[in-house]
Amino acid sequence: MLKKRLIIIASIIAFFVIFHFVTGSKFLTLMNIRTILSHAVVPTIITLGMCFLFSSGVIDLSIGAIVILAANAGGLASTLLGYPGLIIGSILGATLLVLFNLKICMTLKIPSWLLGLGMAMIYETIAMLYSSAQVAKGKQVIDLGYVCRDLGTFPFNVMIMAVAIAVAYFIFYRTTAGLNIRAVGSSEPISKIMGIDVNKALIIGGIIGGIFIGLGAAVKESYIGRVMPTSGLTSIGEIYMPLAALLLAQSLDKIFPRIIGIFISSLFISSLSNILTISGVPSGTWQEVMLAVCIISFGVLSQRKNMGVVK
Repeated sequence: MLKKRLIIIASIIAFFVIFHFVTGSKFLTLMNIRTILSHAVVPTIITLGMCFLFSSGVIDLSIGAIVILAANAGGLASTLLGYPGLIIGSILGATLLVLFNLKICMTLKIPSWLLGLGMAMIYETIAMLYSSAQVAKGKQVIDLGYVCRDLGTFPFNVMIMAVAIAVAYFIFYRTTAGLNIRAVGSSEPISKIMGIDVNKALIIGGIIGGIFIGLGAAVKESYIGRVMPTSGLTSIGEIYMPLAALLLAQSLDKIFPRIIGIFISSLFISSLSNILTISGVPSGTWQEVMLAVCIISFGVLSQRKNMGVVK
């Protein structure tokens, strides 16, 4: 196990060193490393939240829309309470929406991914209605301006990410709640036989996942100042990087604990995006193509041991 970990770490370092010289010694500079770390913060925290949901078997594709709504809720609360309002408003908004989705899913007994698509469109509409209402008043979507911006800046954002990783690791691997969540995601019928309250495990997973997703939304709002509503299911773009990171972390499960794998994966994907930017690859076009290739590749890797998956 140690040998495999060292091989992977050495391979990543070699990959970075090679591209440092390929990009004209622009990649491994102190300023650029800070940029890569900062860009990995929000995806890492959101991926931690997705990990608790996906590990329990809940594939919620409305998380991107939830992040947008939660960020705006936190932004509005910050105008009254400052940083506590930003954090509490974002976490509360995200957690309530995640739990609302879970309640509908458990009541209607429909696939979570299908419900997620529908709820994503509903949440996008709510966000657009809020934006339209602000425009009608001659205003815009909440903009933090120069207020409450420290959460998204280095080194505070990296410190928040480190704490989030430590807390997620403890909950996921060292608590009964984490064990039950993983058990339910592995096999719900067997979990019931073992005496696990499946609905309770799902709700706890939703609460934990919602807290991390909300925290990610708060840091995102603080980092960019204003999170704009979207429509036409484009909010799913908010979880492209987290989804790729989660799939890669799952493929590394036998080598690294999943929570640690999430950080490694997010950092690697953030580095890849940075390399493409330095290399002059336009953002929003070929970078998305590369990210799509990563998601597909990581999906194959994460499922390579399962029967029925074609390599």
